[in-house]
Order: sequence, then C-alpha cells, then structure tokens
Amino acid sequence: MKNCVKTLILILILTIAKQSFAIVNDNSLYNFFQYKISGGTTFTFHKSSQLNRNYLIYSLDIQFIKALTNNNKIILCLDGSNEFNNINSNKYIQLKISKFFYETMLFNNRVIFTIGKIGFFSYFAKNYYTGNVTNQFITEIFSKDKLINIPKDTYAIRINYLLSKKLNFEYAYYTSIYNFNLNGLNAFQVTYIDSNTNYRLYSWVNDYNKHLFYYCKHDKCHTLYGGGISIDKSVNENFGLFCKCCFKNPNILLLCSNKKQLIFQPNFSFLWSIGSQVTGILPYRKKDIFGLAIGQSYANNMFQKHKQENKTVFNNNILKQINTNYSETQIELYYNFKLNNYIHISPIIQYSTNNTSSFVYVIRTRIIF
Repeated sequence: MKNCVKTLILILILTIAKQSFAIVNDNSLYNFFQYKISGGTTFTFHKSSQLNRNYLIYSLDIQFIKALTNNNKIILCLDGSNEFNNINSNKYIQLKISKFFYETMLFNNRVIFTIGKIGFFSYFAKNYYTGNVTNQFITEIFSKDKLINIPKDTYAIRINYLLSKKLNFEYAYYTSIYNFNLNGLNAFQVTYIDSNTNYRLYSWVNDYNKHLFYYCKHDKCHTLYGGGISIDKSVNENFGLFCKCCFKNPNILLLCSNKKQLIFQPNFSFLWSIGSQVTGILPYRKKDIFGLAIGQSYANNMFQKHKQENKTVFNNNILKQINTNYSETQIELYYNFKLNNYIHISPIIQYSTNNTSSFVYVIRTRIIF
C-alpha cells in the first residue's frame, strides 16, 4: 500500500511538471513566473511569572501561489522562527518549506484533489476564530488539536468531495515520502455549513509504527485513534463564538526511542475549549479584534495504573519523572490593535494551571507585506 502511494506521488509530480512546461509553451515565460506573493514577520515577546525568564521569538513566513488554470494551482510556503535569549545566540532564521502542494478541481468542480507537502491544520480540525497564531490565539489548545499524533516532515494525498453547497467530505493520508516505515495518519472530516455556522466533525487513525513503543492496556495492541468536533458561529458581523472538543484512545501511552533513551510524549486523552471574538469593541476602533478563550485538557491516567507491571520494559528513572494524573486549564485573552493594514500589535495574557499556576504576558507585533 505504501509503495503504491509513493509511486502514485512520483507519477503525479511528473504529470504536474509536464503540465507546467506545457503552459510555458502556450504563454510567455513572464506570465508563467508571475506569482501571488504574501507573508509577513512576527515578533512575540514573552514574560513568564513562574519561570522568571524573558525571551523573544521572531518568525518569517512567505507564501507563493501560482494559478496554472482556473481550476488548479501550486502553493509554496516558506517559514522559519528563532528564539532570542541569554542562552540562544543564533540570530538568523533558517527558512524551511512548510507547504508545497498542487491542488486541482475535478468532475465539474465537485472534487478537490491535493497532493504534496500539506499542512494538517490547514484543512482538518479548523476553526474560523482560531488557528492563525499571527493574529489570533497562540495557546496550543486553542490554535490546534494537540491530541493528534502527526508524523513529522510529511507529505499527503487529500480528496475533498463536495456533496452539496453545504456539505462536503474529505479524506487525507499523511506519511513521510523519505521513510515509509514512519507512522502514517489517516484523516477524515465532514463539514456542514449552515448560514453563519460551520460544523466540522473529524477523526483520525494512526498506522502501527514499530519505532513507537505502545504501552497498551493488558498488553493488547490497541489502535491509536481519535476524533473531535469544531464549531464556529458568526452571531453578527462583530461577534462570533467557537467551541472545540476532541478525544484520543486512552488505552495507549506513547514513548519514542531515539536509540539512546526513551522520550516521553504528551499523553492527553481529552480536551475542550470555548471562546469568542469581538470586533470593534472600543469606540473609533472598528477593525480591532478582542478574543477570549478557556479550555481544559485531561491526561491519560492509564500510565500510573500500569507502570508497576512493566518496570522491565521502560527506564524506571524516566517513569518517576512523569506525572500524567492531572488536568490542565488554560485561559487566553488578546487584543489585536491594527495600526494600519500592514502593522498589528497584540497584547496577550495567558493563564495556565495544573500543579501550579502561572501567567505569561506577551506582546505580539505582526508586520504584513
């Protein structure tokens, strides 16, 4: 199956290249190399009340969109980030390809086919009021679904079938094109749009990965799967609400091996979040945006129940350092102050509590070009 997918990817890449050169022959080189370019740079200054540490994270993102015809396009996204503090002295950003894919519409625009290096949260588990960390929430529980075990440096094939104007179904398979022994990810999603409300019901299943140690209940190998729902509703042109809820199979605990030691992976099994976004909350500031959200994530408590039964399997020193019997509550509020169409400044307050409570104060500056 995996070799067939790899062969299909290579064939489609060659087909796309052939179509591209055909377009060059039909039109001028000038038109072929015309791209729609967008992007920006973001500076976020963090001050933590608990760690007593200040640091600055700056990032750069660039997006190129080339429309081959009215029904297909190629998208290339480059981004990179770096943290500047008293320890990290590297002042340069190394840009990497985060997205590079081809997308086309087939069968009278009823089917959307995408292939290449695709961002998972660009299509799945989306929400209109979350997901864009450059001008919305930055806390992970709000910006994306952290329960999903997404393979790193992956490529994907995605098919989106438009059943009607309001209903569509999509499927994607994510894997590494360089090493098919890495775990793959099957993703499913049904989206229903009703007037000003978007409903997204999604699920995923991970392939078995021999490089991951699955700590399973009663020594049985369980499938790593999960699902969730994401809803956003525009109450009026200035006020919107969202909620998200998702779960993961609680009978599995993941530990990765890098041949030297076992690395503990976050093992949350359930999370929820709700929030709102208000535009023009202050007089004479109609374009400013205020956001407030609260959420909780619950850890997998199976680990503590069974660690005594499997002392010989895992490094006991690592086991003692892990506390998985807790829930984590997180709150975030931000105010996106738009100086003009190109510069946005957002003061952000984050609050989190598990064993201890802490505040993080953030100033985010976004420069768009």
